[in-house]
Parts: sequence; C-alpha cells; structure tokens
Amino acid sequence: MAEYKLSQRATDNLVEIYAYTELNLGRYQANAYIAGFDDIFELLAQFPHMGREAKDLQAGFRGSVFNRTTSSTPKKQTSF
Repeated sequence: MAEYKLSQRATDNLVEIYAYTELNLGRYQANAYIAGFDDIFELLAQFPHMGREAKDLQAGFRGSVFNRTTSSTPKKQTSF
C-alpha cells in the first residue's frame, strides 16, 4: 500500500461530496463514490506519473479524471 496524505481542504471537499451524494443519490452511492476516490488516490500514490500535469493547480502537480458524470434535466414541454 502506497502512502498519501490529503490536505485539510481536500478532506473537507470529500466530506461535502459525500454529504451531497448521500442526500441526492443515497448512502450506498455515496460510499461507493468515496471508495472510488480512495482507489484512485492509492493508484496515483503507487504510480505518480500516470496522471496528467496539472500546472494550473501548482507546478509539479499531476492529476487524473475520476468518474466523470453528466447531469441533465429534460426540456419542459410546452402545451398550447
């Protein structure tokens, strides 16, 4: 198991992500989502050069896309 450390800001963000996901999609999905983050953090810790450069965050940072989702709502139907 590779070691990694999350900043307090990252930890706070994950807490907010969990709360939002639990509220909107349920506890099972929130747990699955956070477990997925844990998996990708572990993978990046083991293979740090697999991510893409993230110079816009900070020089030397690398990142990876995780679970891209698209949300949409149906168009309102107009009755005449």
